[in-house]
Amino acid sequence: MASQSVLYLLLALFTLVTTDVAPLTDFVAYQGGQYGLRPNQTYHTSNVTSPIFLVNTWERDLVDNASHVFLGYAPDPETGAVMIFSADDLSLVWFEELSREKVNTPRIARFRENDYLLYWIGEQVRGHGDGKWLMLNSSYDVVYTITTGGLAVGADIHECRLTDEETALITAYNPIPFDLSGVGGTNNDTLLDSVFQEVDVVTGRVLFTWNAIDHFSIEDSCAPYEKEPIGWDWCHINSIQKTHDRNYVVSFSVCSLIVHINGTDGNPIWVMGGKKNQFTDSGTGKAPDFAFQHHALFHDMELQHLTMFDNHVPTTSYPCVLDCSAARFFTVDYATMSISSGRQLPHPKGLRSRTMGSAELLDGGNMLVGWGFNAALTEHTTDGRVAWDVQFGVLGSTLGSYRVYKMNWKGYPTTDPSIVVRRQSASSSEILYVSWNGATEVRRWILLACSSVNPLNQVAMVNAVPRAGFETAILVDSPARYVRAVGLDGQGDVLGMSAVWDRESGTVVKIKSHWPFRRLVVR
Repeated sequence: MASQSVLYLLLALFTLVTTDVAPLTDFVAYQGGQYGLRPNQTYHTSNVTSPIFLVNTWERDLVDNASHVFLGYAPDPETGAVMIFSADDLSLVWFEELSREKVNTPRIARFRENDYLLYWIGEQVRGHGDGKWLMLNSSYDVVYTITTGGLAVGADIHECRLTDEETALITAYNPIPFDLSGVGGTNNDTLLDSVFQEVDVVTGRVLFTWNAIDHFSIEDSCAPYEKEPIGWDWCHINSIQKTHDRNYVVSFSVCSLIVHINGTDGNPIWVMGGKKNQFTDSGTGKAPDFAFQHHALFHDMELQHLTMFDNHVPTTSYPCVLDCSAARFFTVDYATMSISSGRQLPHPKGLRSRTMGSAELLDGGNMLVGWGFNAALTEHTTDGRVAWDVQFGVLGSTLGSYRVYKMNWKGYPTTDPSIVVRRQSASSSEILYVSWNGATEVRRWILLACSSVNPLNQVAMVNAVPRAGFETAILVDSPARYVRAVGLDGQGDVLGMSAVWDRESGTVVKIKSHWPFRRLVVR
């Protein structure tokens, strides 16, 4: 068994230098760390590092048909990227990776009848951010920028939820001077207050601001005081939802609170969970048993049907048998001020995730669960079956993604495809590698070649291959000096062309002539 695992690793590493690494299926080897804590791959045409996934379960007839998966990925604790993957084969489709700033929490948002790619960018310290949210159109142009107003800090990574009123709900972690001597700090300490604002997407005008410390006490925290460089995070806001009557439902994980907040004066309408809880569990007669939760959302106007990611305990571990993290469903009865616990969706192998996590109800009824601190995602059917079980790191040991989304997206970048021509060895044939960051509709790549470019002469189609992941390898079976790659959609329409590669100089060259075609028929 050990020799087989070593052989499999060598084969995977060999594949790594030639093309995309397909998802692995050997749980024992992957979880045992034989590929590293965060198995990842690199490419010839890009400097990005993306995960090598492990697929434990994939019931293709049961999974939701949304086209793409969105997550934040960190190949190591000092770097991070936002990424989109094909939900069909888990190949990388798009990434944004910056050296000076962090990026986080990608998803699709609907605004004025158009879909936008939404993600956060800024400075991130531990679990908090100071930055802004960007809304990109299908060409990946920034159309709107969303951040706070009147605060010492910008928008945080945890939430940016658009409303039907063309506004955005955003979180912020605002440092303020505060006497924390009663909880173990000093009388001249810094409190990292949980704040949310509602802002106009187009103008940036702040319409509503709410500060947790104005309505709750530091004694409501469920975590001990901890001296941090930017202040003690006593409450930890992580999700916001606007109700049909213009109030808000907000989740605070460190206080284990879900609060219904009046949209006029900011006072709590009701408090669920934590030390100021007003509800009982209809099954036990005790207080609700969720704790340190994330991504709490109601799914009806009456605020009766609630889902959340229940972290449950402030620790991370694998495996888990008792007190495990889970996506959960609740029904709320306001006449009796009680909640009933419904379906619970734990990880099939048992996990505890002390931070982060998401529970996204998909359009078809399935639940997509992002396992927060654990680098994993699962999709569950309406009857609780596991349709998809995927890892992008070793369970219990590696940082996962704050949230995971599965949504439809079509991207048409205005940049050109990237190419490079390489040989595996001095005696091997040349291979052209091509990728096109963000191009979701490419189905086939064509290799064109010619002997002269200025003027253009004798253009020939050398090869045609299906898209094979983020980066596709094409054999250069031609003596011609110049080559380029052309991306086609499913109908054979040309989506874009790469630069021209000079095989003699090993560089791209500029050409004066255009290659005059818009459609190629490939049989």
